[in-house]
Amino acid sequence: MGRKIFEATFAPDALAMGNINGKQFALPLISGSIGMVANKAVLDQAGVEAPTTVAEFKDALIAVRDNVPNSVPYTMATKNNGSILIDFMIWNWVHGGSIIDADGKVVVDSPESRAALQFMVDLLNERLAAPEIDRPDSRRLLAQGASAFYFDAPQTRTFLRDFSGQGEAFDVNVLPLKTPVLNEGDASTSVQWGHLLVQFAPGATATAEDPADKFLSYLTSDAVQTEFPLKMSALPVTNSARAAVADDAYLTAWAEATGASRANEVGIWSNAADMTTIIGEEVQGALLGQKSVDDAIAAMQARLTESMANATPAS
Repeated sequence: MGRKIFEATFAPDALAMGNINGKQFALPLISGSIGMVANKAVLDQAGVEAPTTVAEFKDALIAVRDNVPNSVPYTMATKNNGSILIDFMIWNWVHGGSIIDADGKVVVDSPESRAALQFMVDLLNERLAAPEIDRPDSRRLLAQGASAFYFDAPQTRTFLRDFSGQGEAFDVNVLPLKTPVLNEGDASTSVQWGHLLVQFAPGATATAEDPADKFLSYLTSDAVQTEFPLKMSALPVTNSARAAVADDAYLTAWAEATGASRANEVGIWSNAADMTTIIGEEVQGALLGQKSVDDAIAAMQARLTESMANATPAS
């Protein structure tokens, strides 16, 4: 397949997952994003609409806190470094910041990153989020009507069906949302998520007759794409398959809510595990009041810079 065929066949957000610096290294199998999910029943109980800006988001959290007893309005990840990374990275993007630039330079020490971390600290201090929350806790609380918002991949629908005890009947409460933006007109963002297919060819030359090529073609055919991703509450990756399953309101809403999906800034580097630990520790330090936001960001910059000294893009 050439570039034009790729672009005509695959949904742009799905194809982008396997594209690095303009070169296509992999094709998508299932796709989606890590984005915001809401419990519509909790929003109704609190008397609020789905927020589109950060200011509206915070107002909605306050309404949930004040009107839904014993709730955690936003089950922000506050434990497990891997989960904390996602929440911090998204809010950092929302505030205009970044952790690492395309050249591998650490750029987290910025006013934008400080604003993002301060935003998270304020949410915890104002009882709009809670300590000791990980992604599985978020799923359970949202499914039990004790939370209004959190970040997850589209597979969350399957978890929420199970944890609610209502099965598919709970689907009416699962509301994919665009991540709130700082200012009206900003592009909403999310983290790229999915599974990729890579074909290895002897001599670096693949042909349509190779068994691997035939298998790849089968996996991206409508026969597979209109069935396999749906079983995982994920999005098909081809335009034709997405059109064929357009009657799945949840997946259609998720696709619309994806916004300008971006690659995980940390996950693409060989030292991703070390950086995930550093970011999680420094964010936790600020959330727990052990460090000021300024000190946490400065320490994050210094520790990440040291970690990146010998890092290479993950292959």
